[in-house]
Amino acid sequence: MTIGSGIFLAALVSSLTFLFIATKDRWRWKRLVVWSVGTLTAVVTLTGGALWGYNAWEDRIRPIDEIGSIRLGMTRGDVLFFKGKPAEEVEGDWVYREESGSIAYRVSFTEEKVDSVLALGESVYLPRFYGISFFSGTRDLELRLGPPDFVATSADGLSRMLHYRSLNLTFGYKKDRLEVVGIRTGGRTFTFTEPADQ
Repeated sequence: MTIGSGIFLAALVSSLTFLFIATKDRWRWKRLVVWSVGTLTAVVTLTGGALWGYNAWEDRIRPIDEIGSIRLGMTRGDVLFFKGKPAEEVEGDWVYREESGSIAYRVSFTEEKVDSVLALGESVYLPRFYGISFFSGTRDLELRLGPPDFVATSADGLSRMLHYRSLNLTFGYKKDRLEVVGIRTGGRTFTFTEPADQ
């Protein structure tokens, strides 16, 4: 605690003590304290309940068709309008980077419409779905969503892509740490070589 904080708290306690002494015969202090504590408890309870409800609603298990404000089926023009020009173009895909530089979105097109969106970068900033975050390993993922429909493994065995067809979502792990999240049209998954029509 700094000297300034100490002086402020001492002045606050002194002021409240003086106020109590000066008004104890005229004010109903017991009622005032009970009412204040009850109001504060009600506000905290309602706020906590609202936050819990919002998180439960957001984490409900449902198919995903949008990552980083980029929705499957959007036209190139829509993507330009909502996201602006891409930071770079790689093999025909557009790459968008967050301002912090911690996450990149790679957008693929088929017939001028968004076919897939892949979010990659620092684990802590990846989009969060169903309560699965960068803290969650593959065991946590399978406990929450069940076994994946398809698993692709890298040649060196360090990375895996776990695909959930009904959710239209692929989770990419390296050394059991979440590194990639992707969505794709037609229930197809991502692999480490050519796209598979799984």
